[in-house]
Amino acid sequence: MKTLRPYQQRVLNWAEANSKIALFLEMRLGKTLIAIRWANQLTDKKKLVIAPLYVLSAWEKELAEEKEEYHFITTTTTLPNTERQVQWYLVNYEKVRRNPKILWKDFRVIILDESTRIKNPKSQIVKVLDKNSRHIPYRAVLSGCPAPEGPLDYYQQFHFLSGEFLGCKNYWNFAAKWFRSGLTQWELLPSKTFKKALPLELEQKAFTLTRKQVKLGPEKIKEKYDVTLPKQIQEIYKEALIAYRLGTKSTEQKIVLMQMLSILTGGFHKEYPHDAKTSLLTSILKTELKDEQVVIWCAFNAEVEGITVLLRKYFKNAAFVTGEVSLKQRKLLVEQFQKGEFKYLVAQIKCAKFGLDLSAADTAIYYSNQYAMEDRLQSEDRILSTEKKEPLLYVDLVARNTVDEHVINLLEKKRLSVEALMEELG
Repeated sequence: MKTLRPYQQRVLNWAEANSKIALFLEMRLGKTLIAIRWANQLTDKKKLVIAPLYVLSAWEKELAEEKEEYHFITTTTTLPNTERQVQWYLVNYEKVRRNPKILWKDFRVIILDESTRIKNPKSQIVKVLDKNSRHIPYRAVLSGCPAPEGPLDYYQQFHFLSGEFLGCKNYWNFAAKWFRSGLTQWELLPSKTFKKALPLELEQKAFTLTRKQVKLGPEKIKEKYDVTLPKQIQEIYKEALIAYRLGTKSTEQKIVLMQMLSILTGGFHKEYPHDAKTSLLTSILKTELKDEQVVIWCAFNAEVEGITVLLRKYFKNAAFVTGEVSLKQRKLLVEQFQKGEFKYLVAQIKCAKFGLDLSAADTAIYYSNQYAMEDRLQSEDRILSTEKKEPLLYVDLVARNTVDEHVINLLEKKRLSVEALMEELG
């Protein structure tokens, strides 16, 4: 068994005094191991871990190192193993959402990893957990960034733990009591009383810890490289932007148009290809980052595949990860990357932000971004290792006067908000 670091032992001591815990520890601080030790001291009965599929591989590794037997729930007909005294059961959110019967009466502990998966009160997984898991007495939520889009994200996670948060028993009462309308009808801003009440509530109900607080891990350096689109593409972009602004008010169609603008900006639109951003990318890799292993993040599969073809042409050794790459193949690619068998890994942010250890690289390039702050923070931590001392480099490729700038500005505002809250809690 691993020897806990002093700060990990401090977290575990706090957790052991509670039957319902929130571990809000940043990536690489060991919340998985702490949760295992916490659950084992509570009971020798069956325990269920629900997490994104990629994260479950980390649980398998930690449980194996702790010499704990575990069972991966792979079908809807799997039942708790009563013949062998297996205590730990692993399943992803999607399987639980599709088959609530997985939440068997045998379980005494339930742990939600990457618990922001339940932040939306309207989601089906929230409804399933509310209705089918209340018989499980010992509960934990785990997240490195529990409120990536703002403090409203906290509510459902704490409601899962104890059925309320800050005196409110449902999300809508919580929003009405502690928030006020902003500039738009959809924007909710926290009240002054909420800003005072939240740190006190979290101090009682959660353990929040950052790498900065324990002086662990390297510094993050951020760079932004601007590029100007060709004039023809600029004109096409302007026309598409007008269509976006004047078009239908349907949210779905707006999302489609925004994605089209992003793909157009990146140069991989089928009708309007260009090499403005790809030329910048290859130039950086040939010069400043000539001898570096690099992870290249993209918002869209078309970008991932197109960039991989380009890199294989110029540099020979590049691989990619999208949702179509099997988990077995992803594991193999990660192992090869970690061994230095190829220099460049191109990945789609949504499908590769969890569970991949890409710490052989000290540099990540964002060819394009997602709007969600959680996606950005999780993907940044793929190249992190607490053993590293040298700074990590993050490079954003941004096309001037396009959606790229809007996304970067929005992410920066969210980052500052998250960091300010973490500092206040620290």
